[in-house]
Amino acid sequence: MSGPLAGSLVVDLTRYGPGPYCSMLLGDLGCEVVVVDDYRAPAAAHARTKAMIGPGAPLGSQGSWMRRNARRIALDLKNPGGREVLDRLLDRADVLLEGFRPGVAPRLGIDVASLRSAHRRLVICSITGFGQDGPYRDRAGHDLNYLAMGGLLDGNRGHDGEPVLPPTVLADLAAGGMQAAIGVLAALLARERSGEGQSIDVSLHEGVVALMAPLLLRLLGDDSRSWTLLRGEAPWYRSYATADARHLAIAAVEPWFYAAVCSVLGHPEWLAKQFDTASWPAMGHVMGAQLATRTAAEWMALFGERDSCVCVVPTMDELLADQHLRARGTFVEVEGDGSRAPHVRALPRFSDTPADIRRGQMPWNFDCGSLLDELGFGPEARERLYSEGGVARPATAPAASSP
Repeated sequence: MSGPLAGSLVVDLTRYGPGPYCSMLLGDLGCEVVVVDDYRAPAAAHARTKAMIGPGAPLGSQGSWMRRNARRIALDLKNPGGREVLDRLLDRADVLLEGFRPGVAPRLGIDVASLRSAHRRLVICSITGFGQDGPYRDRAGHDLNYLAMGGLLDGNRGHDGEPVLPPTVLADLAAGGMQAAIGVLAALLARERSGEGQSIDVSLHEGVVALMAPLLLRLLGDDSRSWTLLRGEAPWYRSYATADARHLAIAAVEPWFYAAVCSVLGHPEWLAKQFDTASWPAMGHVMGAQLATRTAAEWMALFGERDSCVCVVPTMDELLADQHLRARGTFVEVEGDGSRAPHVRALPRFSDTPADIRRGQMPWNFDCGSLLDELGFGPEARERLYSEGGVARPATAPAASSP
C-alpha cells in the first residue's frame, strides 16, 4: 500500500457527504478505510441516493464514488454482536469518523469519553451540521441550509439580486469533508508527540463561515457593502458571452494583465480607469458588446500567448479531455466500480509516498467475510453474528484473507 498514511486504519461510521469525502481523502493518502454500512438493506438509503445523484444510481451506492479505496461491512450497532465487531475494529484503528446528530453516539455507547477511555490513541472525528454544542446543535440541515446560514448565499448573488446556488456541494466537501481531513491529520501529528488521541468537532455551518472570511468585512450590511472582485462588479473580473455562445473568463487583476486586455480590445483610454468604479458599468457594457462580435476561438487567437489571465470557459466534456489534466494524470480509470466517469485525483503530489486510488467503490457489505476473518471470527462465530443479527449476512462470501 502506498501513500504517506499507509499503515493507518480509519473506521468510518458516516453515511453521506462530508464523512465519506473525508475518508476518501484519507484513503487516497494511504489509510486503510473500513466503512461500517447501515445494517438495513441498501434500499433503505436508496431514495436519498437517487435524490442526490439521479435515478440511475445503482442500488446500494451509499457514498457513491467517495467509497473508493474502502472496505465495507454492515453492522447493527445496537446489537451486541455488531458492537463486538466494532470494538475489535477500534482496537486496531487510528481514526474513527462519525456523523451522528449530537446525542446519538452516547445512546449507542460510543461517546467520546467511553471511546477515549477504551482506546487512548484513537482520534475521534465527529462531523455535524452545527457542532456538538450551541443553540443550533440539534437542527437538521442539508448543504443548501449551511450555505445560507454561513453567509455564502448572501454573498453570492446574481445581477438580479437573487442568491446563486453553486453547482457542487460546497458545505459537504469543502466546509465539512476537507476540514475534517485537516483536523484528522493534525490530530495524528499531535499523537506522534503526545501518544494520546483526541476528539475533533467539525461543524459544516462554521466551515462555510470560514470560507466566507475574505468577504465578511466587505459585505457587512446592505448600506455599507463595498465592491469586491468576487461579486462581478469589476468589468475586468467576470465572464462574457462570445459570438458562438461560449464564454470567456477575464481575471485581469494586476495592472500588466489589465493592460494586455486593454491592448487586445483596442482601448488604451481604459488604462487609467482600472479602479475607477464610476466608469465600470459603461466599460463593462462596451466590453461585453465587443466580445460578443467574435467567437471564443477567434478571441483566444488574438490574445495568443499574452499573459492576460483570459481563458475559455470549458464544458464538462472539454474538462475531461483537457490535455494538461490528462498529462498530469488527474483522471484515473478504476475497474469494477461501474462508474460512468473517471475518478478525480485531487490531492497534493508527494515525491516519495504518492497517493493512490487503489480500487473503486464496492457494494454494500462487500468485505464482510474477509474482515471478520481478519478480526479473528471463525466460521462458527461468523454464523453466530449473522444469525443474531449483529452483522448482515453477505450475499456472496468473499474469499478469506491470507494469514
